[in-house]
Amino acid sequence: MLCAYGQSDVLTHDDFQELLKTTAGQRLESPPQHTVPAAARAYIEGRHLAARDQHGAALAHFRNAAELHPQASAPWIGMAISLAAIGKQPAAMSAWHEVLLRDPNNSQALLIVGLDEARRGNHESATTMLSRSWLEHDVMPEESLLRFAALRASASALSLNDLVDAMDDLEMTLIDNAFGSLIQQGAGEMWRAVIQQLVDVQAYSIALDLARKGILSSSHQLKGFLLTALPVLEAAAQGDGQFTIKTYNEAMEPEGLPLGPKWYEPVSLAEGYSMAAQSMSMIGDRLGTINLYRASMSLFSEDPLVLNNLAWALLNTDGPTEEVEALSLKAYELDADASYILDTLGWFYFQKGEMPQALDFLVRALRGSTQPSPELYEHMGDAYWQSGQIEPAIRAWSHGLSIMHSDDFKRNIIEGFATLNYSVWGIAVASPEKLYDLEMGGVYERLTEKLSKAQQTQSTE
Repeated sequence: MLCAYGQSDVLTHDDFQELLKTTAGQRLESPPQHTVPAAARAYIEGRHLAARDQHGAALAHFRNAAELHPQASAPWIGMAISLAAIGKQPAAMSAWHEVLLRDPNNSQALLIVGLDEARRGNHESATTMLSRSWLEHDVMPEESLLRFAALRASASALSLNDLVDAMDDLEMTLIDNAFGSLIQQGAGEMWRAVIQQLVDVQAYSIALDLARKGILSSSHQLKGFLLTALPVLEAAAQGDGQFTIKTYNEAMEPEGLPLGPKWYEPVSLAEGYSMAAQSMSMIGDRLGTINLYRASMSLFSEDPLVLNNLAWALLNTDGPTEEVEALSLKAYELDADASYILDTLGWFYFQKGEMPQALDFLVRALRGSTQPSPELYEHMGDAYWQSGQIEPAIRAWSHGLSIMHSDDFKRNIIEGFATLNYSVWGIAVASPEKLYDLEMGGVYERLTEKLSKAQQTQSTE
């Protein structure tokens, strides 16, 4: 599996195997598996039901087989597979652990539990299991890539530098092998599962390389999914957007860029860059967001959304510069009624210290918004406070907090992020709850602190 290690001191396949043995630990012997007829019948009945996707009924037979033959691993394998099929992942993982108790060398269990341990940050057990898997079992190319990524991540976390260094030259070969297998299968769900598992062990660079190869070699729905996931992966990898810009440019088709989920309605490259920028912004990647909006604007400079969002990103990065003013004013010329543009201009003038203009734009933004955000109320409160208008400031901040305390507010935003993760991006680099905290957590903390200080000031006067 390992070619010569590309350094001055050549590491042979046997050398690498010896290195893995140091992390695999002592080899455990699997006890002999005796057949119990009644248990075998129950297990076979369960297999027949599972093959017809009747997993709930199959589970009862697998449990019966496990009770009849407590030492057998096969019923637990059946339970693990059926539990996973009906979405009970924690219970499925517990079943795989039961398999390892009965058969410590089971190839499926070593790989699946090893990957899960790496995902959960249990790096010592992950390294042991994945090393044993590598030494003793051949797996599918995509499984080999996952095993490699998880083992390297855990070995790196444990500062096993010799093992990490020895693995470096394997990466491109394993990516190529997994890519060839995935392209041959042509199944979008398999691509999605592999990329998600790479994300789960934080192997973002590997996921990016695999996605790019898939984009340049696929079409239709699969290409749309990979194109949409790419900026999310780059944001998770803390990239600067250039990887996405280059790949989108190379992936353009005559009719446009087939972004998912509506890959059948291609968009322009400028719009594709803008949509990618919005994705990177939600993950918190400012530099990538700015670069992608700039790339979009270089192709079409009359989109008020792009102009405003670039101005907003720059305002929160560089402050109220002349470029921010020019961008936001041009967006205002194109759409003078958009609440989000008025808010950007109001916040720009607030940061310049020009409170009358700031309040003018912020009040107009509030009046023009059908659903004002807590952040808009925060901006209004800040402008009132700096203008010496204490009561209006307190009312604005209080209203912003009351929105965040409402029953529906957080739930609706989290549901929106869940839709992005599972229906738009197709992968989750962060939970919907974490994305909510990233977007709204700072707003809540600032509003709470400002309102508390303002009320204390008011009480002492």
